[in-house]
Amino acid sequence: MFKLKKNATFLHDVPVQWPVDETDGKGGFEEVTLKTRFRVLDAETLRMHDDLHSEQGQNAFLRAAIVGFPAVVDDDGQPVPDDDALFDRILGLTFCRGPLMRTYQSAMMGARAKN
Repeated sequence: MFKLKKNATFLHDVPVQWPVDETDGKGGFEEVTLKTRFRVLDAETLRMHDDLHSEQGQNAFLRAAIVGFPAVVDDDGQPVPDDDALFDRILGLTFCRGPLMRTYQSAMMGARAKN
């Protein structure tokens, strides 16, 4: 049965390639998981976010699509408050924006393919 939910959200693991120190003269990456709660956006809202080639456009889209990051910890393993400051810090890491957008789009494409 199709259930039409108000303010639908979903939690997905976003794989992020975190840059790490060079080894053997080569740059490297560590794949980490950024647990992210997204909101389902309707077509009208998505049309308002058609500029995904600029940093401002990406940030506006992600601010609309992301509810929060419920499982981020600091260097000591302590939970970091899931607030606007955390959102800004994560989007300030340029290597996070692409994976966040790809995960959202993949989730929406998967939803379309199954319906």
